[in-house]
Amino acid sequence: MAGRATVPAVWYFDDAGLQRLAEFEGLGIAYSGRLASVSRQGLWQRTHLDRKPTPLTVSAVFVGMTVAPVLNGHRASDIIHLIFRAPAPS
Repeated sequence: MAGRATVPAVWYFDDAGLQRLAEFEGLGIAYSGRLASVSRQGLWQRTHLDRKPTPLTVSAVFVGMTVAPVLNGHRASDIIHLIFRAPAPS
């Protein structure tokens, strides 16, 4: 129908749901894991790559390092890293 608006579909998946979807589509799981939202190892390098540290950025990095374990916890982090592989041709 002309003039009818369509609403985009939004889908939310957890680890198990994405793996079931991949298997349903005939894909194998090559890797499944979580990506850390905040990495303690990389916070300092990312914030001071092109400039000298200031008291403000040092404080911000300290806060980030303090809360990193909470932000990267299984329940808090929503970044899932899945690598799929197509079945071998037969």
